[in-house]
Order: sequence, then structure tokens, then C-alpha cells
Amino acid sequence: MKLSLAKVFLEAPSKGRKPRLTLESFYFGQKQLTEKPEDDILGPGDEALLNAQEKNIELAINKSVDFEEGRVLDEKMSAGGFAYEATVIKALMAARAAGNIKKGAGASAAASDADMNIFGKVFDVEVKLNRNAQMGGSSVRYNRTGGFNLVSPLEEDTEALLINAVKSKTKEINALLDFLVARDPEQINGRAVKFPLTCTREAWMEAQAANKLVNTRFPLTADFIAKHYAKKGIYYIQIGGSGLFYLSKNPANLPVPKLEGNIMIEVRSARGGSRKLSTGVRVVGAGIRVQGRLKAKNQSPFTIDDPKSIRAMLKAAQEPKKAKPGKKASRAKKKKAAPKKRSR
Repeated sequence: MKLSLAKVFLEAPSKGRKPRLTLESFYFGQKQLTEKPEDDILGPGDEALLNAQEKNIELAINKSVDFEEGRVLDEKMSAGGFAYEATVIKALMAARAAGNIKKGAGASAAASDADMNIFGKVFDVEVKLNRNAQMGGSSVRYNRTGGFNLVSPLEEDTEALLINAVKSKTKEINALLDFLVARDPEQINGRAVKFPLTCTREAWMEAQAANKLVNTRFPLTADFIAKHYAKKGIYYIQIGGSGLFYLSKNPANLPVPKLEGNIMIEVRSARGGSRKLSTGVRVVGAGIRVQGRLKAKNQSPFTIDDPKSIRAMLKAAQEPKKAKPGKKASRAKKKKAAPKKRSR
């Protein structure tokens, strides 16, 4: 299994300054990566530093994680997505097919990323950097009485989807918590009753060996994607490397295919690098992350990140015919009157 890692730890303060939160390793997978040196002891004030450690793991796994590629999609990845939105808008403007949007939505969950003017009508477009782009994700706060909450604010329907995904693993999450609490020493027993949590490194490794960690993926169809964006009035999606697609319907009558694929929902547990308490016990911070990731399958003949392709698409599209002025023609043809029979 490929591993994803980010970083999270409390950096030793410079003289006269407060401790600063930085990043170190956290782990998704079945084996450890590098650890900090054994002499890295938290010392007096263990409680405050443990609280900081739990906060740090929450912040770290709130980043977008590509589980398949084994990497964290950091700010540079996000910047790549924003830059691609700008590329699409610039191409639409060059082809004289831009709508009202001159700047991408970026991290905004409410606004569309771009829009296009097709024969005088403007249509919103969702823009994704590639066929494996993220469709929303967050680290999760959980306790048995308060339930689940996402750290990152998301659209209401996306948040409901991800919360329901995590809820479907409540039994496994509670089993993991019970396992960790039963193996924690007295000095930190009780901290491992919610997420994010602190437990001994030994307890976490035992949970890993016993296959108690949460690690699940399940797909949702492309119809979900279409319904999701239809609620926002968006019927087109541009995917880098794949092109332009319509979603639930094709109101501009463009010569592009309907999107095929799914959203892969992922729910995973993760831990941070270990720290040694003043008592000699080595502990880790741990948390839960849930995210959705697009898995597009088909290819479009046209893309709106290239002015030439946009012009070709518009040329191939059929402009709606305007009704000619005048009286409306009768729908039914008048039947010819049958000749009258002569009376004898």
C-alpha cells in the first residue's frame, strides 16, 4: 500500500518567543515512516503540548490527501487548480466566448469557476484540474455524545454526504477508540475517547496489527455529481486533460458527451509522529479524514482551455433557430373535402 504523509509537530521555541506550530510526519497505511530522535522528550508541561499535538494532527489531515499516489495535495496543488481556472477563463476570453466571470472561484464552494457565452446565453462551468480532482474533504471531530463534525466548511449537501459516509463507519471508529483506551497507561487514559486523540505509540501499532484502523472507500455514480451541480445551476464541467462535458442536461446543445465516472468516498484514520513524555512513554496524535475524489472515465472531443478548440466547438454547435415573424402555421393539414355525390 502506498503511504501519504504530511508533517506536524510543535517546534522548539526560539529564545523569548512562543512555541510555533509546524508540520512533521503523519501516516496512512500499514507501517511506520521515519520518527523523531528518541531524545525528543516533551518534558514539563506535557498536557499543553499534548493538546497542541492533537490540534496539529487535525490541521495536518485537513489537507487534501491523494491516497493512491501517496502524497498530500498541499497549497502548491491548490494553486495549480486556481491557475487552471485562470487558463480556462483566459481561453474563453480569447475565443470571445467568456461570460461574466473574469476570475476563478478558487477555494469558494458556492461560486462557479468559469462561465461561457454560447450564442448570447451564459452558462456556468465547474473546472477541475484533472480527472482525479478532489470533490470536497475535511478532517473530522468526533465524540460519542456530540457525534461528527467537519473541520472545513463545505456546501450543505457535500457536508451531509461526507458526514453520512463517516457515520457509516461509527461502529469501526468506536471499536478503534475502545481498543486504544483499553491499552493506554493511566497517565493518558481518557484522552483516546474522541478524535483527534492522543494515545501511546504502542497502542496505535497494536491497533494497526489487529486491523482496527479505519480504512474504507466506496463509489458514488456520476449521477450524483450531476445532481450536486444541478442544485447550483451548473450543467457543464471542464476537466483538465479530458475536456468539456455536460452533466444532468445539455441546455446549450453543445457537441460534447455526458460525463461518465464516479466519486470515490474515502474515510481513513491517521496518526502523527511520536513524542516522548517526561515519564518516558512515547505518544502519538491521531485523527480521521473523509474526502470525495472525482474519477472521470471518458474523453471529450472539445476542451475550453484552448481557444482553437472553443471556436471549433462553437462552429460544430447548432445555434437555436429563431422563429420567423408572421402567422403560425397550422399543425394539422386541412383535409380535402370529398366530392359530393350527385343525387339521382
